[in-house]
Amino acid sequence: MERPKFNEIKDYDEFCKYYWYREELIKICKELGLKANGSKIELNDVIKAYFSGEKVLPEKRRIKCTKTQVL
Repeated sequence: MERPKFNEIKDYDEFCKYYWYREELIKICKELGLKANGSKIELNDVIKAYFSGEKVLPEKRRIKCTKTQVL
C-alpha cells in the first residue's frame, strides 16, 4: 500500500496506518508551524494534537544577556 502525502490524510487514525521516519515528522511539523523537536513519540503527539484542533507551537528561544565590561 502506497502512503499518501500528509496533506491528503484526513485524521489521526489514518495517519497512524503508515510508518513515518522521525525526519519526515520534523519536516511535517515545521511546515505546519508546530513544535518540531523531540523524540519520535513527542512529534507524533504534536501531530495527534494537530488533528484534534490543537496547535503545539515551538518554544521561543530565550537569549541570555551577558554583561560586558566597557574599558
